[in-house]
Amino acid sequence: MPTAAKSTKKRPTPDKREVLTLAEAAAYLRVAEKEVLELARRGDVPGRKIGSEWRFHKEALADWLRTPSPRDRLMRHAGAAKARDCALTAVAASPHLPY
Repeated sequence: MPTAAKSTKKRPTPDKREVLTLAEAAAYLRVAEKEVLELARRGDVPGRKIGSEWRFHKEALADWLRTPSPRDRLMRHAGAAKARDCALTAVAASPHLPY
């Protein structure tokens, strides 16, 4: 009588889980649970409320960390515009240019 092949897959260890609880997400992000909860409620961090519990996909959190926030993109753009404007002002004010 043939025996069923045993699965070679092991259950993931806690640090390998793909779906995290609020406490695990806070530990992963190294911030207080209260901060993660506030971010999740505002929709600033990727997560889902299932019943009364929050769940977070670890890879989505990693992607969120790698992606600049809209504020960061705006500030970077404003900084680039400010630097460009300063350079143009300096060139226009230079007495050594032939125009």
